[in-house]
Amino acid sequence: LDRVNEQIKLIETSTQYQKERAEYEEKVKMSDGSRSVRISRFLAKHNAKLEERRVCGQMIEIANEEAREAEKRRRAAAADFDDQARKLKKQTDAAHIARKKADRATAAAEEISEHAEEEREAAMLRSRAKERARDTVVQQEANFLSVEEQLVEAERASSEAASLAVENRKKAERLAELALAAKDHTRERFKVDEAKAKADKTHEAYLEAIERQREADQNAMNAKRLMKTNSEVLLNAKRDNAAEVQRMNEEKEAEIHAANAYNAALVAAQAAEEARAQAKEARETANEKAEAEKYAEVYNTKMDRVVEISQALAEYTTLHSTKFKSWEKSMALPPQYMHSMAQGSVLEQNEEFRDNCILFTNDHLIRTFPDGHELENYDPVLQWSMGIQIVSMNHMNHYVGDDHLLLNDGRFRQNSSCGYVLKADNLIDDTIPPEKSQEWNIQILSGYGLPEPESKAGRKHSASMHHVSPRVRVTLYDGASLKDTEGSVHMRETKTAPRNGFNPVWNEDEFRFEIEKPSVAMMLFTVWDYADNGIEDFIAAAAIPVSCMREGYRSVALFDSINTRSGPYAFASLFIKAQKT
Repeated sequence: LDRVNEQIKLIETSTQYQKERAEYEEKVKMSDGSRSVRISRFLAKHNAKLEERRVCGQMIEIANEEAREAEKRRRAAAADFDDQARKLKKQTDAAHIARKKADRATAAAEEISEHAEEEREAAMLRSRAKERARDTVVQQEANFLSVEEQLVEAERASSEAASLAVENRKKAERLAELALAAKDHTRERFKVDEAKAKADKTHEAYLEAIERQREADQNAMNAKRLMKTNSEVLLNAKRDNAAEVQRMNEEKEAEIHAANAYNAALVAAQAAEEARAQAKEARETANEKAEAEKYAEVYNTKMDRVVEISQALAEYTTLHSTKFKSWEKSMALPPQYMHSMAQGSVLEQNEEFRDNCILFTNDHLIRTFPDGHELENYDPVLQWSMGIQIVSMNHMNHYVGDDHLLLNDGRFRQNSSCGYVLKADNLIDDTIPPEKSQEWNIQILSGYGLPEPESKAGRKHSASMHHVSPRVRVTLYDGASLKDTEGSVHMRETKTAPRNGFNPVWNEDEFRFEIEKPSVAMMLFTVWDYADNGIEDFIAAAAIPVSCMREGYRSVALFDSINTRSGPYAFASLFIKAQKT
């Protein structure tokens, strides 16, 4: 709207508009409304701009009304979200309390179960004691009956012995009387002695019977006392058994209450989970509405910036960008369309994808770019080997000594870094037979002018080359395998030349490399400073296409992390021996 007002103001302040306006008013006065007056170009343009301003004003009013409605909906959604959040909090608190109650009920149930188990064991012990007491009582009753029988038998034997003793005494007295009467002392004395002996035996039997009776009386008293004790034990056992039955009933009721509390806690937890799901859904709805509103604002802002492209400019446009979908759909498009693909998705494909990509890029363009969430670059040699023409690299988040950026610089350095390099012939014409593999032997002899790493800039002795302990790493990027990307990279490394960056000498054994695709393969030379604590710092590097390598003793110019040879890197180089077998 401001732009339209500015244009109207420019038209109204122009002399041509004022002149045509005056002429138009003069013609209107002269015509007296009898005939229509033709409007000039500036006046028609002015009227068109006024109409455009009116339409823009209406559109702004409509947009403002939609924005207000969207704001109302957003506030309503926010209120709903807050309400759902409060409900969720209440449900969560209730679930938390119910869970605590359930935990306490579970703990009480477990404690009651333990007590029940202990009481059950005690009841079993009491039951065993009761059985033993009953057996003891029965046995003591039997013993008591046996003692009573023995006592009766002893009393009978005692009475018989007493009566026998009385009779024997009477017989002895009669015999004595008869002896006196007959005066036959010897034989009668013998009979008297026998009678006395029998009387003594009878008296001893009588005494033994009396002793047995005393023992029987004592055993009977002990049996009565034991019987009384066993009766008390039996009564206590019956009382404990009744208490145990009552306790077990109480435990069952407690278990039922605990189960009910646990079920209530489960219901509360389920309700809290449902409330949480509803709150999450409301939150997602609110976020979707907010995103839609934000998208609408961005869309309106972008639409305000849209300017109609002239047909002449469109005719001069040679490339049009589009997203790659499938080989069939992309092949149907004209060659001036450039198909964009993410590098991560390219490296996840198989060998069939490589063959299709090589055929497709014979007459179509493909552009690859790093994934939006990836900070590191992918191997560009692998993508060049598939015929991809434009491989984008991430220069924003790279680290010092990024091999893939060094490879990208070395690829285009073969054509003076003009930005374009011709593809290999076998990637353009499929009638050309496959290229033959090569074998190269690389021997690192020495180096010259290796400065300290940039990471040590500003430190003590930073300008000295004698504090550098360089080691050379030679890496081959073949791009031969899409399935096994690590199999396309081969690395060799020299030993460390301690504290010598001016003219380090290695002169070690040759490194042997087998190269399957020499037309796209690249050899990367990187020099690192190795400290005693195992930390390495990047010094310099150089990437050379294998197709540009020459045999013999060669000097390899080294570049810093930003691919320049200025300052202390002006003379940095490696002296190597290269031989192709």
